[in-house]
Amino acid sequence: RTFTAPDGKTYVWNLWRTNCTVQQGTNLQLVKYHRRNVGIVSPSHPPYLEISPSVYHILDLVLVTFIYAERISKRREAGARAAG
Repeated sequence: RTFTAPDGKTYVWNLWRTNCTVQQGTNLQLVKYHRRNVGIVSPSHPPYLEISPSVYHILDLVLVTFIYAERISKRREAGARAAG
């Protein structure tokens, strides 16, 4: 999912089964979603977004598009479970 922010830059949400990230270009990760960890293998933690200060000026857009991207991701997971 791609979005263009008011700053004129294009950002891409990469949706993976384990996390979502926002990237600009191919190597610059600006936002990363960390899912909840129950603490079996590593320390437990609630879900959280790791956000680069370079996108603070569009933070509201990042949060809205995250909600949208995460919703798509959840639908894909539900569809895969139903099919498999």
